[in-house]
Amino acid sequence: MKSITFEEHYVIEDIQKETMNAISADPKGVPMKVMLEGLEKETGFTNADELSHHDERIQFMNNQDVQIQVLSYGNGSPSNLVGQKAIELCQKANDQLANYIAQYPNRFVGFATLPINEPEAAAREFER
Repeated sequence: MKSITFEEHYVIEDIQKETMNAISADPKGVPMKVMLEGLEKETGFTNADELSHHDERIQFMNNQDVQIQVLSYGNGSPSNLVGQKAIELCQKANDQLANYIAQYPNRFVGFATLPINEPEAAAREFER
């Protein structure tokens, strides 16, 4: 039986780098970069969800009888940022995801990445 999987993560390398450079550490929390490095060290997790790793994603889908994946931005999302940088990077992520989906419309749909700390911009991006 064919299935649909939801909230399958993807990342985009250059957006990840810009997000990590722009993110400010919470003085009461663990910095995102440290958390992701620790996660990779302890579990072997990497950004294998990089959108450019298309062949692996399709192979997994075919092997698991997945017809469609609903993609959403993974760890280190630019939606965590504030200000203009959040808006720009969320738009960039959405543009790249839309282009990817347009290439494979029978296999992928996606959730928008929204600059949630900028409510008016988030509403505009949601409509766009």
